[in-house]
Amino acid sequence: MRAVSQATGATLDVEGNPSTSKTTSGQKTLVELQADRDRISDNIAKLEAGIQTLETNVIPPLEALAKELANNGTLGQQNQQMADDYKKVVEQRKAEIVELQKQLAELDAQIAELEK
Repeated sequence: MRAVSQATGATLDVEGNPSTSKTTSGQKTLVELQADRDRISDNIAKLEAGIQTLETNVIPPLEALAKELANNGTLGQQNQQMADDYKKVVEQRKAEIVELQKQLAELDAQIAELEK
């Protein structure tokens, strides 16, 4: 019965409780939207944790080492290059977070619409 409801886009009420299959054809169910939201939230959290690690535990030591080795041929330059590369990774991750936050806002709007 639920499969028929989802296929036709109808609303299914079971024992007086509205089902989460309250969709129109081709749309995701409330449960699917909430699962997508959870997945995106988890991805944002992982990206933020990775950024924190790079900004705290990776980039500063590389920059310090680059300064210490500045007069030691290419070693100082290599460490500074690695630090700069990680800074670029941080900026890329921050841009990814912005896009994921936009997706999250869209999902929140869809969820709010279905919960009406």
